Amino acid sequence: MPDGSAPAIDVLSDVLSTARLRSTVLGRVDLRSPWALSMQKQPRSVFHLVLDGHCWLTTAGSKPRQAARGDVLLMPRGKAHLLRDAERSKAKPRAFAALSGPPVSDGAGDVSRILHGAFVFEDQQTNLLLDGLPEVVHVEHLESEVRPWLEQTLNLIDHESRALEPGSKAALSGLCDALFIYVLRHQLAQATRTGWLRALAEPGIADALKHIHAQPQSDWTVQSLARHAGMSRSKFADRFRGLVGQSPEQYLLSWRLRKAASRLRDSHDSIAEIASLAGYESEAAFNKAFKRELRATPGVYRDRAPRSEPLGSNG
Repeated sequence: MPDGSAPAIDVLSDVLSTARLRSTVLGRVDLRSPWALSMQKQPRSVFHLVLDGHCWLTTAGSKPRQAARGDVLLMPRGKAHLLRDAERSKAKPRAFAALSGPPVSDGAGDVSRILHGAFVFEDQQTNLLLDGLPEVVHVEHLESEVRPWLEQTLNLIDHESRALEPGSKAALSGLCDALFIYVLRHQLAQATRTGWLRALAEPGIADALKHIHAQPQSDWTVQSLARHAGMSRSKFADRFRGLVGQSPEQYLLSWRLRKAASRLRDSHDSIAEIASLAGYESEAAFNKAFKRELRATPGVYRDRAPRSEPLGSNG
C-alpha cells in the first residue's frame, strides 16, 4: 500500500463491532441506609451505575472509594467487590444474586438507587479493550462538553430501568452500550492509560493501527507500517510490542482472523471467500491459521457461533 495519511477509520468502533459488545442489565435496587451488597468474582465485566444517592466500593488490596450520582464503577475482569452505604457501615452484606426486583432495605436512612449489569463480548477471546484497563475503573468528574449528553443518558437509563413499556429492555441495553463507550473514552483521556488503549492514543502507533484496521488483508510488513508511523523499523517494532503486547505481525494475523470469525458469524459467504478476504491465498492455509488462533476449524466455528441479533438484545 503506498505511503499517505492515515485512513479515516474509527479503530475503536471497528473493534467494538467485531467483538460484538452486548450490555446485560442484571437489576436495579433501591436501598435505604444502612445496607451492603457483595458480589463474588465474575467471568465477565461488571458495572454499577449510581442513579441516585451514593455508595462506597471496597475491593481486596484497594482503599475504599466513594461514588455519587452519575458515577460509573466498572470491574473489567469481574473482580469480587462490596458495595455499601458508608465506608464503615455495619450492615450485613447481601449477595447481588439473591436480589429480585427493586428491594428497599429495612434501614431508616437515605435511599440510594443503583443499577448493576454486565458488559459481554460475544467474541470472548477479544481482550484488546479490557487488558489495558485497571482492576477498577471509576468514572466520576464529567468533562464539560459531554456533561449534558451524559446527564440525559443517565435520566433515560433511570427511566427505562423503572419502565414496563414495550422495548424498555432493548432501550436500556443500548443506553448501557453507549455508557461503556463513554467509559473507554474516559480511559483514553487518562495519563495512566496502558496497553491497547494507550496505543490507540499515541501518534505513530495509532496511525499504524488505522492502516491495519482499514485494510487487514493487505500484505503489511513491519517496515511499511513503520513508514506510516514515521519511525524507524526497530523503534516502531519495540514500541508497538511494548504497548499492544504483540508484535505487529502477530497483531495483524490475529486481527485478520478475528475479522474472518466475524464474517463467519454474520454472513453467508463461503469459507473460501472469507479466506480470500482475510488475505489468504489458499483455504487450507486459512483453515490451519484459524484453528490455531480460535481453537476450531472455520466450519465448526460457524456452526457453533450465535447469529447476530439486534443491538440491545439480552437473549
